[in-house]
Amino acid sequence: MNGKLKKSIGFSLMPFAFLFLFEPRYTLVDPLPDFIGYILLCAAIINLADISPRIYEAFLGFRRAILVSLLKYVALYMLYSFVSESAATAPVYDGTDEWVVGAFHESEMAVGILLFVFVFGLFEMVVLIPAYRSFFEGMLSLGTYNDGTAIYLKKITKREKIDKKTGRKTVFVRESKRNLTEKAYFLTAFMIFSQIIGNILPELTTLGTNTSSEFIVHMRILLIVLILPVSITWLIKMLGYCARVRKDTVFIDNLSQKYVSYSSQNPDLYTVRRLVTGISTLIVASALCLNLYVNDVKVIPTYLFGITVILFAITLRKHSKKWISVTAAAALNAILSAILHFATKKFYSYTSLSNLEAYNAYNVLVGLSIAESVLFVLSFIFTLVMVWDIYKKHTDICFSRQQKSYKEEKAHFIKGTVACVLATVFMALANVYYVYANHPYFITNVKWVVEYSSVIVLGISLVFIGVLIYNLGNVINSIKCHYKLDI
Repeated sequence: MNGKLKKSIGFSLMPFAFLFLFEPRYTLVDPLPDFIGYILLCAAIINLADISPRIYEAFLGFRRAILVSLLKYVALYMLYSFVSESAATAPVYDGTDEWVVGAFHESEMAVGILLFVFVFGLFEMVVLIPAYRSFFEGMLSLGTYNDGTAIYLKKITKREKIDKKTGRKTVFVRESKRNLTEKAYFLTAFMIFSQIIGNILPELTTLGTNTSSEFIVHMRILLIVLILPVSITWLIKMLGYCARVRKDTVFIDNLSQKYVSYSSQNPDLYTVRRLVTGISTLIVASALCLNLYVNDVKVIPTYLFGITVILFAITLRKHSKKWISVTAAAALNAILSAILHFATKKFYSYTSLSNLEAYNAYNVLVGLSIAESVLFVLSFIFTLVMVWDIYKKHTDICFSRQQKSYKEEKAHFIKGTVACVLATVFMALANVYYVYANHPYFITNVKWVVEYSSVIVLGISLVFIGVLIYNLGNVINSIKCHYKLDI
């Protein structure tokens, strides 16, 4: 990220990534989270990506794989926190002072698992196989121009044959068709394909009856047992591949020198990369504010927004002194959001609304919602002030202090900031409005206020996300334009 040369130009870190990526999954459950493996893999190959266009393509592919892996946890959250709870005990308000059990069926869980497993399997094949192909092709290209020998190694087998009449010994030498890198790619592709197929096959039994087979668990475990040897073989081969490349000291030294030379000639690249990464984190934070509700509980908890803003502040702490106030405000917002999220779940655990305890819980819920919304707005205002500090230092506005263009550029930024603040305020009000409109103690004769509340708050959140993406995208483009880089 900052132009620092990693040990063995990343091949010392790479084995740790493979440790998170080798194991088969149980439906969507991943014992060793893949997204951690892809993050480590991106960190390991970033030096190589700067000196090889093909490996940079692989870097982009593995970055997409991080998103795919994280989305699996969203799918799991939706399946097991809402569908399964609703099928068993989740209360639904029936218009009186009592709650009734939801009407979800087992088929929704079974078909949901099949759908998600199939879709994520397809995404992984589309993303991962080209990414690994680009990585290994990049390695072969680097080896050609930097005296690499280990990556081109081929297995050589020798066989002796003795002539019975003359006693003459003949040695036959056979060389494998594929080198070490080509074998690694084909084994990787086979491992990915076998894991995806093994993940999908047991779930296909759902298509026959729309419910899970009574032997579904045994089938899943059987497929894992069958695939595990392939996964372990892949892990051993990849660890061996990294070890062989590390021992090719001439190749590693040549790559290291090439990277040091490149980074010293392009210092702005790493500044822009850090800035773009930090501001992109804010875009992710805004996306996490999407207002989707199931049984009046947010699918994406708001405290994730606060955590992501903290990551933004820490990433860009060297570019603004405001990072401490941003971190403090975001941390308070995240804590209060977490309390509100669990208070909402607790409120819906009451089977009757006629008791005093449930009424008090509702009042607490409203109070927490108002306080959380105020903190949400304040933390975002602090964040925009920090963005302004970055904008002043790293865009063309820093060259126009005494010119008319300075006022024009500042006015352009302020207009975007005002739009973001207004969108944030409406977003906060929408959150409070939803809490009021969708609880049984709220009384109104205007039916659409309640009936369309989920659509209204979803629309407001989409506008909020759109406004932020547009204005933060302008900041990113201004930074790239200032440094004349497009990364």
